[in-house]
Amino acid sequence: MQELVPVIGRPIRGYTEGFSHTGLWMRLARGCILDLLQQEGIANAPDTGFWRKTGLVAVLPSFESERFPNENSASPEETHDAFLQRLLAVLKLPLRREHADVLRQGHAGVITAVQQAPRRMATTGLERLLVLAVDSYLDGPTLQWLSSARRLKAGDIPCGLIPGEAGACFMLETEASLRRRQLSPQVFVESTALGVEKRHRFQHEPNNGMGLSQVLQEVLETASPGKPFRGDIICDLNGENWRARELGSAWVRVRGQLGDDVRIIAPAESLGDTGAASGAVGVCVAVRSFSRRYSRTGQAVLLSSAEAGQVGAMVLRRVDEA
Repeated sequence: MQELVPVIGRPIRGYTEGFSHTGLWMRLARGCILDLLQQEGIANAPDTGFWRKTGLVAVLPSFESERFPNENSASPEETHDAFLQRLLAVLKLPLRREHADVLRQGHAGVITAVQQAPRRMATTGLERLLVLAVDSYLDGPTLQWLSSARRLKAGDIPCGLIPGEAGACFMLETEASLRRRQLSPQVFVESTALGVEKRHRFQHEPNNGMGLSQVLQEVLETASPGKPFRGDIICDLNGENWRARELGSAWVRVRGQLGDDVRIIAPAESLGDTGAASGAVGVCVAVRSFSRRYSRTGQAVLLSSAEAGQVGAMVLRRVDEA
């Protein structure tokens, strides 16, 4: 009889215990938005004028998998009411309902939200957009789902993931709005690209990284035209073979556009796999590396790949490097 080996996880201790799914996401969301409200340049909740010109996009896990057998038929409106309306009520933020939305796209949701932001703000007259992402791979049903698929790093599965959980958010704002408020931007979003990996995690054919290489090549042409890219690449590698094969195959295809000293940063090494929150976590990692000056070039590419095949890439640049 083999000895049982415990699963290693990265929970936010003392904060999310006793909660699951919507309740847990609410807890994470409330915490990171309250933290954001303490940052310079972010108005407090009673400032109606500020928040009436602010939209919100909440990125959640995709419901189109066996992870959520009871939620996969829920409509966006039901998710909006169950999550967003309750969150806004708890936070007492005077955001209009029509300016708040949910993206249930998992890992690729944050880059999707950023790409859609200019059009969303232009059509609604908004000046800024709060992008929020929350997820946890540590609730009971999700752990069972991961275990049944042999995706957890434990026992005889050395190439599995360490489950984590996170809530992260950031504010996108037009340059005109920042000038009126006499503030300077911290980071510019230079470009985004979205695509589809046809041989994704839930298919039987090996992932060849074709979709990821296409979006990476597209943003590299903007990030470093005519010369190799020398910045950081922040990705959602998590210890699973399929992610390593996907990135490795994409890397081979775009190798001529990359410098020899490109650095790969995988936040999951420290936090575990944070699912739909991983994209926002990557943005925060990039911004902090810029502000603390341990980014070597002041430029970073964020890569995201969802299990169901959605992939995205985004270029962030420190303002004084633009």
